[in-house]
Amino acid sequence: MCGILGGNKFNWNYDDAILTLSHRGPNGQNVKRIKDMVLCFARLSIIDLDERAMQPMISGDERYAIVFNGEIYDYKKIRCELQSKGYHFRTESDTEVLLYAFMEWKEKVMEHVDGICAFAVLDTKEDRLYLFRDRCGVKPLYYYYSGTDFAFASELKGIKALCIDVNFVIDNTALYDYHTYLYIPDPKTMYKNVYKLPPAHYLVYDTKHHKIIKKSRYWKVKLNTKEGNVLSKKQLDEKAEELRYHLDRVVARQIIADVPVGTFLSGGVDSSIVTSIVHEHMQDVTAYTIGFPDKRYDEAVYANEMADAC
Repeated sequence: MCGILGGNKFNWNYDDAILTLSHRGPNGQNVKRIKDMVLCFARLSIIDLDERAMQPMISGDERYAIVFNGEIYDYKKIRCELQSKGYHFRTESDTEVLLYAFMEWKEKVMEHVDGICAFAVLDTKEDRLYLFRDRCGVKPLYYYYSGTDFAFASELKGIKALCIDVNFVIDNTALYDYHTYLYIPDPKTMYKNVYKLPPAHYLVYDTKHHKIIKKSRYWKVKLNTKEGNVLSKKQLDEKAEELRYHLDRVVARQIIADVPVGTFLSGGVDSSIVTSIVHEHMQDVTAYTIGFPDKRYDEAVYANEMADAC
């Protein structure tokens, strides 16, 4: 988990704003002005701990810059593909892979990568800032747009700390939504002119003319509605085997890290399956759980049994 932040006004408080996201990135913060934008990053080092993997990361030709929160699971495969196209890498990070992937595929980049991410890419030649959010919206991304001025951040508090000349006004329709649903649906936030970029969407901001020129959805889940709900024993076994295959595949690629890997183990079915699969791929795994004094809600005994089983 890292923190990203940026804006187009140079008198905003970038240094203090990125510090509000330091809990997301305790391994260092960086603020850099790049042409008409300021990009900021709070780093949690997971893949490639070298300082060269720090962000904002700038392309070799200095045309593009990226700030990125998340992880690209198939980055090694994409790296090989990009190398075959002539790209040369300076780091072992998935950040550099994502940067070059954007350079290669531009707005279609998310058709070629798989992961959980929220990121911004600045194209200094075309005067465009691109914001992307992952398919299911695992990683948060907020943005402020007044009709001209623009800012973005991983958390709402980052935007509030950054935009020191903005009077943030409560959006009463969002307040109504919160009291109705106990959350605020996308793209609203509690404030007017501040929005959540919805999952599976990207946005393009013209940094020269100070306006949003595009917001588009790049993916939608496809459901198989042809199969009936009743499966035979053979069909059920086949589905179960297929599920085991996919679970093993996705868990294996999500435990790639240059730091120790752990799991959250509640003792329930989901976390027990994930922990078991992780254990099959690496022996030295630490599992964490939370116990409660009230035995009606305490699942620590089940977590302990699963840990023993592994």
